[in-house]
Amino acid sequence: MEDLDLAALISTRICHDLVGPVGAIGNGTELLAEEDSADMREAALELLAMSAEQASRRLRFFRLAFGTMKWGDEPMDEGEARGLAAGMLEGGRVQLDWPAGCPTGLTQGRARALLNLTLVAAECLPSGGTVRIADGAGGGVDVHAEGPGARLEEGLRDGLGDDIATRDLESRAAAARLARRQLDSLGARLEIGEAADHVDFAVHMT
Repeated sequence: MEDLDLAALISTRICHDLVGPVGAIGNGTELLAEEDSADMREAALELLAMSAEQASRRLRFFRLAFGTMKWGDEPMDEGEARGLAAGMLEGGRVQLDWPAGCPTGLTQGRARALLNLTLVAAECLPSGGTVRIADGAGGGVDVHAEGPGARLEEGLRDGLGDDIATRDLESRAAAARLARRQLDSLGARLEIGEAADHVDFAVHMT
């Protein structure tokens, strides 16, 4: 049942993140059908284009971050992973600081875990801020969430741990629980640090 619960959690999260842009596409379509004003039709077309692009960016992110568990040791272009993360966060209050060439030795399996941790870090910034990616000790990677009121809420902490069953998690913890599963499959250890306006995730490869 654990796998079914995780699939349901992920599906709910995807629907939650897509309902906004898909709904906006519907609104734009209705506006086009009802309006004769050239200005309003132009505004509707802009809404359609923006919303379709946002939905596309999120789907590309989910395809890798939430995709098949078979991806493992194959090399991964860090530029592609960085682009997916940037696209997911674009237009929001969270900025991404992911230097080129970081992290070194990225594989598809590590990229999936890193993207999900990036999403968790963004969730730690309710008032906005910056998610920073850096090479960690011993071939690991660090993910830093920096911003006013940065905090790791209990639901996300539960997702990153193993004391709470997946069926008891809220949908926003989907990335956290999947990151936990991915890190376990990689034999990696996650260390969490918290300070004022700061939450740090350090992935240690063992």
